[in-house]
Amino acid sequence: MLSNGAAKIFVSFHESDSKYLERLSSHLADLERSELIEVWSDKKILPGSNPLEEIKQAITTARIAILFLSANFFALPLISEYEIPLLLATAQKKGIVILLVMLSPCEIEYTKLAHIPPINELKKPLSKMSYNEKEETWAKLATIVRDIITPGSTWSYSHLPSQKTALLRTNPNKFRSAQQSTNKRRKQWRSLEAITYPVLSDSENSREKFIHDFAYALNQVFKTKGYVSFNGLVRLNERNASGQIFPVYELICHQPEFCEAFRQRGIQLIARVLAYKESSLSAEELEVKKEEMRQEIIHESVAFAKEWSIDARVPFSPEWRAIQFIYDPATSRISICPIELVSLNPSDYPEHITTTSELLTYLASFNTLLVGIVDDFNWYKANYPLLKITTEILDKRAFRLEEIKINVHDYEEWDYDNPQLDAETNHYKL
Repeated sequence: MLSNGAAKIFVSFHESDSKYLERLSSHLADLERSELIEVWSDKKILPGSNPLEEIKQAITTARIAILFLSANFFALPLISEYEIPLLLATAQKKGIVILLVMLSPCEIEYTKLAHIPPINELKKPLSKMSYNEKEETWAKLATIVRDIITPGSTWSYSHLPSQKTALLRTNPNKFRSAQQSTNKRRKQWRSLEAITYPVLSDSENSREKFIHDFAYALNQVFKTKGYVSFNGLVRLNERNASGQIFPVYELICHQPEFCEAFRQRGIQLIARVLAYKESSLSAEELEVKKEEMRQEIIHESVAFAKEWSIDARVPFSPEWRAIQFIYDPATSRISICPIELVSLNPSDYPEHITTTSELLTYLASFNTLLVGIVDDFNWYKANYPLLKITTEILDKRAFRLEEIKINVHDYEEWDYDNPQLDAETNHYKL
């Protein structure tokens, strides 16, 4: 429990850097004894408790967050994909102050923390400092904490001048352009593709298994990464196997690890069924094996449902339909539900179709409406990938799935290959 009026300090670090917590605690000891602050780290998580819930509670109730930056820090999925996004969201909503301490060299400029100046210079992390210089850094941090929690404080990041913040203040467009240029050189792209989930029949049991495997794959991939939300497309299609027509469920999604985990679940089941059919089992023995499989699936589903609250309403339609996946381990909730938005107007989308999730919803809308819309051209002028795919839709009444590219380092960033439009725009630029 927080002492009355004490400000919580959330401290995050990789386990290999835990030794630095002792030095920080020593410099903050006077504030903590005076019950002005309470320092919290994952060292306070009790055995048997839910770590993600404890971390979420600590972040959302904190006044200040102190992060010890190193290559190991950013390499840990729990930190990079759960703590940092939650910290940034909390900072935007509640004003939590995030303070960064550079422990050792790492590429902070390519992370989501790039806009926050560290308290020590990027070129001089603690690993390059003498003992006295390190102590001066910890003392400086303690002073900053004291300033922030002081009633009526006007402390801001402008009190931490650095090469980056100085550049931002004097010429923000120049910095943004340079950063975008650097990021563009580092980007790697992969094509978006449809994942097939084979079934022997489109039955209620097959649909329940399909939904269960969605939930199971979400937990398998994201259980160490925390809350995640993204969109995808699903439809009911057909496949020809040895002259026979079988139904198949299809998924388009920009989370490749999740897609592969989901696809493997379907393949494993169908492989077992076909292996039984091709064996020398009698008809009675084959039915026994099928019943055993069915009971295994039921048992797994029941056990999973005891741990998770699942809201799943997947539309099984011959047309692509947009669905939203929400995985929230803090509340043990999984949601897999259709998206009601049907619009080709970028102004109807919160991010104006700059994210891959919104692009998939946009494509489902096109599939439903079968029209092309260009409303305010400024949306497309500011979003060249959207202009490229919209032009393709208007010209050919279709888009090419294989030409949609996602950034392998940021799955929500997308592009579209349209060489013809590229050539035309380059011509006009000349």
